[in-house]
Amino acid sequence: MVTARGILWANELVKGDILSTDAGTSTVVNITEEIFNDTVHNLELEAVVGTDEAQETMFANGIAIGDLGYQSDLTFKDKAPTTVDAVLEALPAEWHQDYLNSLN
Repeated sequence: MVTARGILWANELVKGDILSTDAGTSTVVNITEEIFNDTVHNLELEAVVGTDEAQETMFANGIAIGDLGYQSDLTFKDKAPTTVDAVLEALPAEWHQDYLNSLN
């Protein structure tokens, strides 16, 4: 999630956090857990045309969120695995195929 405190996992949000939205900013007023038992897709965005910079944010239901690149940055912010095996060891098992697909 793109917030005034920086990039955070959704489960790190607290009441009062300020989120970036397609209409400006919005303050979190309530947090509830929702059970979701369907397919989740991770997107990794390409570089912005004419630059080498990846566009790592997008809007989902009007809220700015990060792509797979942001997720990787958050996952490895305190440790930088240097091999595919090290990355796989650090990732949850359900993310392994997404990571392996991102290497192609």
